[in-house]
Amino acid sequence: MGQVELSRPARRAFLVVHVVSSASRLGFAPGLLAPGVTANTTGSAAAVEASVRAMQLFADRFLIPLALLTPATTTATVLALRPRVTRR
Repeated sequence: MGQVELSRPARRAFLVVHVVSSASRLGFAPGLLAPGVTANTTGSAAAVEASVRAMQLFADRFLIPLALLTPATTTATVLALRPRVTRR
């Protein structure tokens, strides 16, 4: 299997996108937890509705694309760095 070696800026770009997408996914946990706790602990129907809408917005607009981007960038980063790691 032929290895394609990426240039240094391309490897850095893949690594930056991977780190940003992974960190963003980790940041979404508290971002979804706060409205969930608010919806669970409040007695107001309006607050529950607003919390549920906020969680749906985050999940639909951000979490699903990041969930697809993270494994893709992981795979690209591993394949891009593999030839460099095996050389050393």
